[in-house]
Amino acid sequence: MYYVFNNALDKIISTATPIGGHLQSDWFVNDEIHTELASEDATDADDTSVSEILNGNSKAWNSYVTMDVPRASSLYALMEAGVHLVHENADGFLHCYRVSEVDVDRSTGLKSITAYDLLLWNLKHLVPDSKTMVNATSQAVMEYLLGNSDFVINSNEYTGSSEDDDETSTYTIDGTSTANTLLQDALQDFDLEIRSYVEVSQGKVINKYVDIVSELGNQDTGKRIEYRHNAENITRQTIDTSLITALKPLGGSDGTTTIADANDGSE
Repeated sequence: MYYVFNNALDKIISTATPIGGHLQSDWFVNDEIHTELASEDATDADDTSVSEILNGNSKAWNSYVTMDVPRASSLYALMEAGVHLVHENADGFLHCYRVSEVDVDRSTGLKSITAYDLLLWNLKHLVPDSKTMVNATSQAVMEYLLGNSDFVINSNEYTGSSEDDDETSTYTIDGTSTANTLLQDALQDFDLEIRSYVEVSQGKVINKYVDIVSELGNQDTGKRIEYRHNAENITRQTIDTSLITALKPLGGSDGTTTIADANDGSE
């Protein structure tokens, strides 16, 4: 179930219940929660540096909800750009999404909505002032990017410097990019993942938080995942830049082996 909040996030204007599990009129169909932590590999196939291998899939954060609302639902008139959906996701946190895209199919009567994570939506509409940070940590960069978003860092597992030595000494905010673009860069530069969520009390959103973590979803919940039972699809992708071939010589009567003569002098 989702809670539907008004534009100001200070009043619950409805609940939203999936079809099949409701006795009320506030129903919807085809909801999906999308969360992206990494994008497809965009590195040079010839670059086998350690940093490129460790980041075969580049860090990138995206989070949004899609759903369809039939004309017969009481939600139909409410689901317009600017309202918010709050949902307790599988991680146990209350995630907030702002309805940003609304499409109406006149033939079926369905209203299809896309609601983006509230932090993501906020950062897309903010352009931080230019700044050069010396020996910047991930926390310092994140705090600067979040400065005008109303979100604050709650949990921070990592405050280290960028993996790039050049960016460790100075970290530059250009003053023209959106905070979201700069956030995506920071996630890659510092090898981070983030989670945004809200705290609700007495029908109002009272706090907005961000957790900075090295890896989301690394906790063992003890839950069994079964294909076509509680997992609709499972895919596996291997990127060849993360594969390393090594030649290990064996043998030698005295316990030593060398391939220097056949390998231009290298062992």
